[in-house]
Amino acid sequence: ARHRSARARLDELCATQLQALERLDVNRRVVAIGRAGTGKTRLAMTWANRAFLRDERVLLTCYNEPLADRMVEQVVSDDSLRIGPFLELARTLEGMPHLEIPSDADHEWWTITAVGHLHAHWHEITERFDTIVVDEAQDFAPEWLDLLERLLDPDGANRLLLVADAKQSIYSRGFTPPPVGDGWTHCRLVTNCRNAREIGTLLR
Repeated sequence: ARHRSARARLDELCATQLQALERLDVNRRVVAIGRAGTGKTRLAMTWANRAFLRDERVLLTCYNEPLADRMVEQVVSDDSLRIGPFLELARTLEGMPHLEIPSDADHEWWTITAVGHLHAHWHEITERFDTIVVDEAQDFAPEWLDLLERLLDPDGANRLLLVADAKQSIYSRGFTPPPVGDGWTHCRLVTNCRNAREIGTLLR
């Protein structure tokens, strides 16, 4: 009962925090920074759902496959809303030539061969989006974000929304929050809504 009560309070706290930020999607370029447990993924999914309800073509992506699977389960399922891990999703975009994945594909194959294939053929992609949302953007190389930006339809909403935490950078691909001077709106998620008091007590 204590666990359920704590979870309900944390959910309410997270919802309150996100309410203040979800409407920032009226801007064309937004980056939200937050530590683990502050609701970044929930904000990304909220932005994707809001864009979908506006009848926009939406791409919601991240680098981590398990995280992408979780988002697929929790976001509206529709052909106009594409969800998946970046390298897998990019291979399936309309116009991208097929690339066979070898059975022994390792991290080096994905980051060199697969990424090289994407760069070489990106100009052939015909699919376009109104809104692109990137979760855990700190896992993305800056040039990957540039590729995604090229998928935006200039006649549409032309909206790129990022959530990130530089402290969780695992791959060190050079991500830095885009500067305000380049037209980016910055916001920060400050409250941890994930860890219950019992976890903190145990760690202490």
